[in-house]
Amino acid sequence: MKVKELDKTVNLAWSPAYQVPVMLAAGTAAQQLDASFSTSAALEIYDINLSEPGLDMELKSSIQSQNRFHKLVWGATGAGGNGVIVGGCDNGRLQMYNASRVLAGDDGLLCAPERHTGHVKAVDFNPFQTNLLSTGASESEIFIWDLNNVKTPMTPGAKSQPAEEVVWLAWNKQVQHILASAFSTRCVVWDLRKNEPIIKLSDSNSRVRWKVVAWHPDVATQLCLASEEDSNPVIQLWDLRFATTPIKTMEGHHKGVLSIAWCAQDPELLVSCGKDSRILFWNPNSSQSGGEMVCEMETSNQWNFEVNWCPRNPSLVATSSFDGHASVFSLVGGQQQMQTSNKIADSFPGMEQYAEAPVVQPPQHAPLAVELRKAPKWLKRPSGASFGFGGKLVTFSSDSQAVSVSQVVTEPSLVERSQRLQQLLASGQLREVCHSKSDPVWTFVAASLEPDSRLAMRTLLGFTQDQLELEKYIGQPVNTKLGDIDGLAEDFSVLSQAGSFSVVQNNSHEFNSLRSEKSSIDNNKSPFKIKIGEDKEGVICRALLAGNLELAVDLCVQESRMTDAIILAQIAGPDVLARTQYKYFQQNQSYLSHLLSAVVTKDWNQVVSCCDLSSWAEALAAILTYASDHQLPSLCERLGDRLEREGGMDSRRNSEICFVAAGQLGHLIQNRIASDLSTEALQELVELVLVAKRGDVQDNGTAYLLDRYAKLLASQGDFNTALAYLTSSQQEDIEELRERLYVA
Repeated sequence: MKVKELDKTVNLAWSPAYQVPVMLAAGTAAQQLDASFSTSAALEIYDINLSEPGLDMELKSSIQSQNRFHKLVWGATGAGGNGVIVGGCDNGRLQMYNASRVLAGDDGLLCAPERHTGHVKAVDFNPFQTNLLSTGASESEIFIWDLNNVKTPMTPGAKSQPAEEVVWLAWNKQVQHILASAFSTRCVVWDLRKNEPIIKLSDSNSRVRWKVVAWHPDVATQLCLASEEDSNPVIQLWDLRFATTPIKTMEGHHKGVLSIAWCAQDPELLVSCGKDSRILFWNPNSSQSGGEMVCEMETSNQWNFEVNWCPRNPSLVATSSFDGHASVFSLVGGQQQMQTSNKIADSFPGMEQYAEAPVVQPPQHAPLAVELRKAPKWLKRPSGASFGFGGKLVTFSSDSQAVSVSQVVTEPSLVERSQRLQQLLASGQLREVCHSKSDPVWTFVAASLEPDSRLAMRTLLGFTQDQLELEKYIGQPVNTKLGDIDGLAEDFSVLSQAGSFSVVQNNSHEFNSLRSEKSSIDNNKSPFKIKIGEDKEGVICRALLAGNLELAVDLCVQESRMTDAIILAQIAGPDVLARTQYKYFQQNQSYLSHLLSAVVTKDWNQVVSCCDLSSWAEALAAILTYASDHQLPSLCERLGDRLEREGGMDSRRNSEICFVAAGQLGHLIQNRIASDLSTEALQELVELVLVAKRGDVQDNGTAYLLDRYAKLLASQGDFNTALAYLTSSQQEDIEELRERLYVA
């Protein structure tokens, strides 16, 4: 599809591949006249600017030239960053321009040597040594120019005989010292290292007149030759290894072929143009008889004498025709713009009714224009990769016909540790997992595995009898003057365990025996008088003598005689004792009284809820010592919640220890997975949870963690271990994963 156009008859040259933006050099074509019959010449540079609508190109620079051009090339060399433009002109003249200076508006002419005989129609830059330029003209003259020193050009060897005009030159695309030269009856290939021709190609079986030669972009020994003979307009593919006859002939043009160009980015695309006004695209590598034509561009009204691929954007092709137009076509589509030129009519007044050119009917045997049948190579993926289930990687490459499937393991340590953990869980060796861990939470996990887990945890907290150094206080009486009161302590212990007052009466013999055992002490005491006056002690005595123990206890409490009140309450009944204890703890609000109250009443909620968080370890030790199996989990979890809620990040490890002691890991799991866990941290958490739970994963929090872990293992291709950790969740994604693991 045509995307840009110039209303001029020019020779064209694309800017080098590194040039941004893409530009097009246009030199006035030799031996052609425009509508004004002007004989002037110019070298112009255009920005094709495909983003702008319309067919016009933006003129960047224009300079006058003494001569018109037979051939124009733009090489990536020379002073400045835009390379050198070289034009082959009449009378053996070459004109070399600094492209950067031309774009800046200067004349830019570097030199204009006149060493050739006749018109210089063949010019080409070496793609490897960009300072080397080959030129050809009449009398079989071929020169090799070093742009660093243009005074003394070299020759590739002795002139080829018979002497003819050199119509085309082309450097090999794979071997830098090989040059092909085309004459009307033969093609001579030169080896510049030997300074001699290495082979001559000619077709003695058909009548051809060679016009252009083009090397295969990838295969160093293959080239195409095009014939401008109208009776035999063919394009032949030759291989220098089998040079007796062409290996393929492409037939599609109805008149002589004037230009061909092989796409450097896709060896399966060759473009040609000729005297039949057609622009055809071929697949030279096809085995189809007569050549496979893959595309045809719209035809012009006159011959197309030049065609070139854009080095940077291979979807663009530039052509020049003798109808005064130079066009840029897009092989992959674009918005076609219609534009009509009336310059010829404007030069001849009164010819307006003939402004539109007549439509040239193509020959009846001409094939219909076709669109590109397959995507060019530069639009295809040279390689590709796609991940599949279980870490499978499927790859392909254009260099190979095979599709590879490989296993990608991005976390080898995860797979190894998961398998090891599975083995330890199966064998019951849970303590082995804890030995290598440095996290203090793991020490409490290990303690939870001990037979007496409470004692083990208290040991870690530092609250056992040995650690608190209580041995030195054991066996020392409070007051040595009282003598041995062990028996009395035992009697009161029995009284404290009495369920009712009747029990105390049934055990009255304890007092009798106690009385007899202490008779020696009583005999040494001085006589005392029992008073029943109005003073406080007298009122208490009256209540005792009346047998009203409950009143006596209340009176003792009122007089702050708490010791007397508690002793009396021991025999007044459990209700009186409980009430008395309550009043005692109400009057005494020290930290010790709170602890005593919890020990006596077995109510640890106040300790958990109100203790200072700096005493969390003491509170946990007390719970582990006194709380029942039923109370322990909830109390430890509440203490952990407080630490987590009120203590901030500094208390996070302490709260986790409480959760481990409670055997409730839901909060611990939620806290850790709330952050972006690394793979190693996830593995650590799974190990901690499984060991602490002894493999029991029935609760939702743990199940969610293990399902996530199983997904990660499945992505590493460890299907068996993933299945072992996957829970029985009924969620849709988990059921789908389970089914895929079974199938895989």
